[in-house]
Amino acid sequence: MSILNAAQQKSDSRVLGIAETACLIAREAHYHESCRRDYTRNVAHTTMPTSTCNIETQSKMEEAHSQAFHYICDYVQKHIIDNATVERMTMLREKYRTYLQSKYPQEYNPNYKTDKLKQKLQKHFGEKVQFWQPNYRIELVYSNEVPKGCAIEAAFESANKHAK
Repeated sequence: MSILNAAQQKSDSRVLGIAETACLIAREAHYHESCRRDYTRNVAHTTMPTSTCNIETQSKMEEAHSQAFHYICDYVQKHIIDNATVERMTMLREKYRTYLQSKYPQEYNPNYKTDKLKQKLQKHFGEKVQFWQPNYRIELVYSNEVPKGCAIEAAFESANKHAK
């Protein structure tokens, strides 16, 4: 069911006003996939007002992502900062997504972007972590206490160890 059809069934004048006047894609509408699914579900299955559903859905999503990020922060603190190891950003993203999938399957997003996690890590840790991406290849994360040369050497050794 489309957003427009759902809005018509629900007599949602706010969404109708947006969706009837122009294509949502043309208007560059932004929404969460889980919110769209909740909104377009059969009206007969909806037991709460739409605004309450959206607030609860958003709250659940925020809580899930907050918990997943807390899990990653603990990992980064323990392994990257305290133990001075080097990790790939893609590996951290996979840990984040795996945590969401196992603990909050409804909020799991297989398309969660590495850049989004990187921005959150930069904001949270500030200068404690550094990022290095050689020639647009896999981006590495390491503690600022580790000289860049040592971080590169550790990453190279790790890559060779995993390749065998």
